[in-house]
This record gives sequence, structure tokens and C-alpha cells, in this order.
Amino acid sequence: MLLRPIDVRVARGARGDAPLHRDLHRQGGVEIDDAEDLLRRRSVEPCRRLDRDRPPGLDGLIDRRIGEEGQGAAVFFSAFNFSRIGNASCLLGIGKGALEKAVAFAKQKRVGENRVTDFQGIRWIVADLYSRLEAASLLRNKAAWLEDHRRNAAGEVSMAKLLAGEIAMEAVSQAIQMTGSHGCYRDTPFERYLRDAKSLCIAGGTLEVMKNNVAKKFLG
Repeated sequence: MLLRPIDVRVARGARGDAPLHRDLHRQGGVEIDDAEDLLRRRSVEPCRRLDRDRPPGLDGLIDRRIGEEGQGAAVFFSAFNFSRIGNASCLLGIGKGALEKAVAFAKQKRVGENRVTDFQGIRWIVADLYSRLEAASLLRNKAAWLEDHRRNAAGEVSMAKLLAGEIAMEAVSQAIQMTGSHGCYRDTPFERYLRDAKSLCIAGGTLEVMKNNVAKKFLG
């Protein structure tokens, strides 16, 4: 359900491009089509935008301009740091949630006289995943601190999303493996975790793009 749709687009001016924002409830000119049925978090509804009006230029729209004329690309890409920190945070929550539910199930599941969590192979998997999730959380926190203090955070943000994406996918996969057939039923949350983690690894820049950004930070 769209509560307050905001349209952001780049318009061409005499001295270059600049982003404009428009409150669709107040200014109209755009129709929002039905939500697309994509592999995604169900709390987010991607929709197609149908323009009824001619795309605006900058003339007479200074009050709706974001940044200065000619800074369109810079303003557009600056939003990625903020959104990718959010992506990393969501991924970490998914990974931790999947692992916690899998561990809770495995603790009460018995194989003979032993609980599933008594076996060393399972214990090593859990120890490795919790350690990597904690490391990814600390890196996310550093990236957020740099962004909050207006430092150059692009490299750290990319590293945070890369690490969070990889560990989230691994945690969900291992959680399903740890719970066996139980994790394959749709009345458990693991399918949703897998779908959400995969979509977040793509939204806002794929993990391959994050690797390119990290390489650029250290190699130029």
C-alpha cells in the first residue's frame, strides 16, 4: 500500500542535470501501476510508474531541486551509501534470525540419545556463522559511523554490504540444512529468509558491484 509516494527524477538544466522531487499526492502527473510480482521482501512493493505529463525541466522548479544544478549524478550516487548500509543491516537481521530459529529447533531435536547441537560438526557451523555475523555487524557499524560523520565511506559501505550479503546467504542455507526437512516447509520462515536475502544482495548494487568498489578503493 502506497502511503506517501515521492517521485524523484533527474532533469536537464542549462548548467547540467539535477534531481527533482515531487509529491505525487499533491502534484500528480504520474500514475502508479499495480505492484510487480517479483522475488522480494513482501513489505516492499515495486511498481511501474506511468507518466501522464511531459518530464519536467529545471526552469521554475528550484524549490523541488535536490542539490545544485550540474550535480545530478553526484547526488544520485551519494544516496547509495545510505541505502547500502540499510541493505547490510537487513541482511544481518535475516542471517541472525535464520540462525537463531535453526539453533532453537536443533536444540530440541534429538538423534538417538543426542541433541542435534551435541554434534561437533553442527557446533562448528554455528560458531563460524555467529563469528562472521558479529564481524559483519562491526564493519556495518563502522561504515554507518563514517557516513554519519560525512567521511568518505564508499569503500567501507561496499565492504559491509558484501560481507553481510555473503554471510546472510550462508546462514540461511546452513539453517535450512541444520533443520533438515523441517526447514523446507512453507509454514517455516526459511523460504522467506532465502528470498529476502537474495533480493537484498541485488537491490542497490549486486555483491559483484561491491567487489568492484572495494577493489577501486585499494587499487584505484
